[in-house]
Amino acid sequence: RGPWYDAADLACAGLGIGLAVSSVRLFANASAVLTLCAVALGAWGLASALRRSHIPGWLADTLHVGVGLMLILVIAAPTHRWAVLPTPQSVQAVVDAIGDDFGRFDKDVAPLVAGTGHLVVMVALVWILGLFNSTGAMRLRAPVQAVVPHLVAFVGLGFVARNEGRLVASVAMLTSVGLYALTQVAWRNAAHRWVPGRSNVPARS
Repeated sequence: RGPWYDAADLACAGLGIGLAVSSVRLFANASAVLTLCAVALGAWGLASALRRSHIPGWLADTLHVGVGLMLILVIAAPTHRWAVLPTPQSVQAVVDAIGDDFGRFDKDVAPLVAGTGHLVVMVALVWILGLFNSTGAMRLRAPVQAVVPHLVAFVGLGFVARNEGRLVASVAMLTSVGLYALTQVAWRNAAHRWVPGRSNVPARS
């Protein structure tokens, strides 16, 4: 715990936001990018809260995935929900939306006007990557492995994105990865203070 732990945790949120902002190359409407930024913050916030609780890791991750799935179904298919819960019709409506939007994906050219199907897939991607990064970096202490899926997703989106917005996307992603790397290293160096015989110099550096 401590300030560097909190900074490293917050940088995990920045990583998700960086990936969300990089979708500006893919979507024509800014509302889609803002939606993905909100999803990145929500995924990180829930993961951070569950990690700081006394819930076992496997149960926390299961709850995180379950909450994300329920939110996607309820928000993407609001007319088919039962009170605040999704129904089988919600699942079918979301599947149909994904099929409709991606059925013509080979004919579409970025920037796209984000449809429900596009957003569902991107929201699911950002949500799962947020959970994976938070768990890998902060719980399992494997920061390099935890950031690889974000980098793969960033490169993968570049294959179907437009050239416009490339600078914004690159700066956002590189900045978020840089802050993530700095805070992860600082957090680990700060922990050396508690090891007998170790100097505080690495932490200050």
